Amino acid sequence: MWTWDADDKVYFQDENSNQIKKSVIKNYFFKKYKTPAYRIQWEVVESIPEEKLSKGKTIKREKLISFWTALARIQDDIWIKRLVGAKAAIITDEQLEKICWLSEKIRNDLMHFIPKGYSIGILSIVDAGMIILSMIKFLVQESNSIFFLNYEASMSRINNALTNLESKLANEMNKIRESENNQMINVEGIK
Repeated sequence: MWTWDADDKVYFQDENSNQIKKSVIKNYFFKKYKTPAYRIQWEVVESIPEEKLSKGKTIKREKLISFWTALARIQDDIWIKRLVGAKAAIITDEQLEKICWLSEKIRNDLMHFIPKGYSIGILSIVDAGMIILSMIKFLVQESNSIFFLNYEASMSRINNALTNLESKLANEMNKIRESENNQMINVEGIK
């Protein structure tokens, strides 16, 4: 049984153990800085509050969840396993840090451009892109949480797109590393 609300107010009753759990948001901090990323944790509680059980009460929700909400929910076993056989994604703190950096520092700074000097390491962008691509591949190919009307054609098309993206990112990474190696050789030749 579920009661729906924001990620920090969801109640879930496990059918097997009859335990009632309440969701709690655990914000993700990079060093001492709070990021928009968070993870969902569950605390065992005595009961579901009466106001959550009242019939006819509609919960006002946005129609589309945010990127950060989606990222938190795909990592959570209880949220993702509402679909039978679905598997949650495992995202390490290091990976989450790179995803936050790419979204908050790179994407947001470029989208909301203010003239300034800006230097971005391409290898860092490619590395963060590979992490995001691996999450997309997991969700599409392994999580069992996405369904397609025409499964074979859809999977073929998606796998082709993912392979092309992965190949382009890998080629870019190789070019950058070759360039770095050539610079190292030139510097050593100067000595």
